[in-house]
This record gives sequence, C-alpha cells and structure tokens, in this order.
Amino acid sequence: MKQQIAFPSPFRALAAACLLTAGASAQAATNWTASYSGCGDSGNIVAAAGSFGTCGGSGVDVRATSVIGGSVTDATVRAWGGGLGVQNQNESNTNGPHALDNYNGLDALIFKFTESVSLTSLTLGWNGSDNATSHYNDSDVSIYAWTGASATPTSYASSVAGWVLIGDYLNVGTKTGNTQGVATPVFSSYWLVSAYGSSNGSSTDAFKVLSLAGTYCGALCAPPGGGVPEPGSLALMAMGAFGLMAARRRQKNQAI
Repeated sequence: MKQQIAFPSPFRALAAACLLTAGASAQAATNWTASYSGCGDSGNIVAAAGSFGTCGGSGVDVRATSVIGGSVTDATVRAWGGGLGVQNQNESNTNGPHALDNYNGLDALIFKFTESVSLTSLTLGWNGSDNATSHYNDSDVSIYAWTGASATPTSYASSVAGWVLIGDYLNVGTKTGNTQGVATPVFSSYWLVSAYGSSNGSSTDAFKVLSLAGTYCGALCAPPGGGVPEPGSLALMAMGAFGLMAARRRQKNQAI
C-alpha cells in the first residue's frame, strides 16, 4: 500500500528558504548608473593627465588619453554642463570644445570599476551632431572592453591586444535622448570610450559623456572551482539531500 509522505515543518521551511535564496542569486546582477551631470559646468578638472579621478558621486574612476601621431599621450578629464570631455596636449583650457574627438588626436575616456560590469547604454551630452561647427559635425562612438590576461590594461590604446571592440555606434547625438543602447555579454572592470576612427576632414566626431549604465556581474562572474559555495548553492544541496532521504523512505514504505 502506497503511503503519502508528510514532510516535516523544518523541511518545508528549508524548501521555502531555498527558493527565496535561489531567486536572490538569479538577481545577483544588479543595475547601475554613473551620471556626470553634477560634475561642474566650467571645465572643472576631474582627473589630471596620467591619473584617475571621479566626480559627482558616480563612484567610477575615469582618466583620459589621446593618440597623437601614433603615440598614446595622457590627457586631462574636464567636466562641463554637457558632460565629461578631454583636453589633450594640442589644446589649451580656453580653446574648446574639449570633447572626445578625432581632430588633432583620437581622444578617449577610460572608466575603471571596482568590479566587473557590462555596459547597457551610453548617453552623450554636448555633441557635434547637435552643435555642428566648422570642425565638429558628427557623433560616432567606439566602445571597447579590457579582456586581456592581466587584471589592469597594459596600455590605454584601444589598438593594443587585450582591448576588444564592443561596437562602433554611428550618429549617437541624433538618437532619442542622445542615448545608445549597448548589448554585449562581456563583463570587465575597464571600459574605453572614444571617438570613432579618425577625422576625414569633412566629418569629425566630437562628444562629451553624460552618463553610463549597465549591470554589475556579481555572482555571475564568480571564478569556477576552489571558491566558497554561494548561500543559494548550499541551500539547494541541503534540499537535495532531504529529497533523497524522502525518496528512500518512500521506497522503503512501498516495499512493506
């Protein structure tokens, strides 16, 4: 005669806790936004040439570079009302627009996070599409992620091995809210945003970065093997053990 097994209360409680914990693990990747709209509007220095800096409570460090004559040079990160821009060695503090551009150098911003993240969107402030001049009239953007063997980039030039191109995004300044969606499975602690390619004389890209958004990797990037099991994993293991015990008990009762 088959018998129904009534699981004891502790088991039911464990099962409920397990489901809740597993659900929490599934949500381990959390959203984030880094906004630079509050960093100042008069060219405030966010990061001096050759160093990282942060502002506006974004919690994300940033530094600037510019490839001039084939060589990577350090540049200054400045904050304006239209976002973060770059002042390279060919520019003074008075001759703007101090944007990321590809005129007299290919400018880039490198964003450093405290853990691996994946970008989901980029929003521009001032840009050449909205504010066309004789030199700046476009807003094409390139985004790279560091995936090299070393924890930190060996160079801040996007052409160096270890930087992988996530995408080239055209005319971002003409899109709704000046926002470009980014779809990538890549997680990294270092991201590089630059003007696209080089100026061809008739089309020069220029823009300032107003904000970034994405997801933290969390438990999704936990190294395999040798690590401490997640709480959700421990609960699932315990639940499996209780289930096995229950199955054996049922088989024993059926055999009587």
